[in-house]
Amino acid sequence: MALNILNDRDVMINRELGLIQFYRRVLAQVLDENVPALERLRYLCIVTKNCDELFEVRIARLLKWEKEQPNKTLPDGLKVTEALEKIRHDVSNLYNDIYSIYQNTILPLLNKYDIYILDARQWNKEQQRWAYNYFINELKPVLTPIGIDPSHPFPRVPNKGLHFAVELDGKDQFGRESKIAIVEAPRILSRVIRLPEDLAPAPNTFVLLQDIISLHVNEFFYGMSVRGCYPFRVTRAADLTVNSDQKNLRNALTRELHNRKYAECSRLELDISNGEPPIKFIDILLKQFNITRSDLYRVYGPVNLSRLSDIASMVDDDSLKFTSYSSGLPKELQEEPDIFKAMAKGDILLHTPYQSFDPVVELTRRAAEDPHVLAVKMTVYRTGNDSELVQNLIKAARAGKQVVASIELFARFDEEANVELARQLEEAGAHVVYGVMGYKVHAKMLTIIRQ
Repeated sequence: MALNILNDRDVMINRELGLIQFYRRVLAQVLDENVPALERLRYLCIVTKNCDELFEVRIARLLKWEKEQPNKTLPDGLKVTEALEKIRHDVSNLYNDIYSIYQNTILPLLNKYDIYILDARQWNKEQQRWAYNYFINELKPVLTPIGIDPSHPFPRVPNKGLHFAVELDGKDQFGRESKIAIVEAPRILSRVIRLPEDLAPAPNTFVLLQDIISLHVNEFFYGMSVRGCYPFRVTRAADLTVNSDQKNLRNALTRELHNRKYAECSRLELDISNGEPPIKFIDILLKQFNITRSDLYRVYGPVNLSRLSDIASMVDDDSLKFTSYSSGLPKELQEEPDIFKAMAKGDILLHTPYQSFDPVVELTRRAAEDPHVLAVKMTVYRTGNDSELVQNLIKAARAGKQVVASIELFARFDEEANVELARQLEEAGAHVVYGVMGYKVHAKMLTIIRQ
């Protein structure tokens, strides 16, 4: 008798708990001394970014089920509430390890190579003066504090944005009393800032945006005293719900993308490096985001730790990074550079990433230019910004060729980019289709019709 493993709860592992264990395998790379220093930093950032997706998708879905179907049993046999309890426990331990490794391993490791991320408590007087001037000239004009009172309700906080909860005492210049204010750091502001060389112990010395803002937030609240400033970040559900009966799927998805920025919350991260706010203050935040204390994660460091990956790009030292890999070409294309002639001689196997993807890009370019090509048909899942593949499809359509693009609008976190690609292709005259509702087209296919 064949064993139906999918229905055997004794062998099924909870999906979210399994993901957390996988994240720990990535975290182990951070501790591997054979990995170059800046790559170890990148691995740490990858773990935190993976945690973001875990809360945006997996845990957000479980929280929804907890409200709507609390007795729902998962394939592994756990009830939704049981699974959430175990997941929160494992995530909390993972967070403790992430920030412990950041403080006790990564920072000393970077210092060894004269790369410094200076905490505000480490700044000397000249650095403090520079930070103050930077705040006044570069940040203060951009930032807008919102004091919470009857005429100023709690602002809408977008997904994963860096914010500051400010604990206040006293009255402002208009006689208004407010106990809490919120300051948002726009995404356009760099989270990591290089310190001028004449003020730095080494050329690669950085300070964090959140430290500069936290230290000078009192500049916004004249006549009041700031009792605490706490960087925080909210994570919201990222799943999109679009009914299959929509007449225009792209327009419906565009509306949903806007709503996703303010979807249901699944996590609140609070930096308590400089002290923890009173529990009443925390409860105000939790109430605004409609989550419980179980969904609060206190951390000792930047709440947007993944943004520190910028440092790996800002430091120009190849010895601290993996050796760059140059992918080659199949033998057939080395012997015959004309890709159409090479293909006419026989099939060509392209093994990426060990071999270059450039021949595929070249194929679409030739197809767009070749007068003998009548049609180009291609699936599109993820292409990245300014994709040459898509630009070649646009060129082919503008050249009068029949172009069909099957675009997966629901490629998670690339939905907005794919909506824009669909618009560009349609404007060029291409025929765009969106696959089958309820399924994701992950296949990669390209067909060229040539006389």
